[in-house]
Amino acid sequence: KEEFLQQAQLERELTTVEVNQVDLKTNLELTTARAKASQIKTKAVAEAQTMVQSERNEKEEFLQQAQLERELTTVEVNQVDLKTNLELTTARAKASQIKTKAVAEAQTMVQSERNEKEEFLQQ
Repeated sequence: KEEFLQQAQLERELTTVEVNQVDLKTNLELTTARAKASQIKTKAVAEAQTMVQSERNEKEEFLQQAQLERELTTVEVNQVDLKTNLELTTARAKASQIKTKAVAEAQTMVQSERNEKEEFLQQ
């Protein structure tokens, strides 16, 4: 009977050791799985942050390029306006010059005709 009790005690102790080993193995696997999951999550978050920052950078570059295009367009519009105003001013000045010359020539012709008429009448 003593031998049977010792055998039962030994089997209980072995079972306890096996249960403890299974618990340790389970805890180790659980801890390892959690660590891997945390590592995967950290990597995924870092990749997502990198992607978001890249998209923000692209957005900022696009906005800066759009602003530059607007400014260049404004410069081009101003150049066209200046050229148009210069040509308009030049055309008005030439027209005024032509008109003044024509008026002067007409007045000279009229005066010449009057002078000739007076000379004719005085003869």
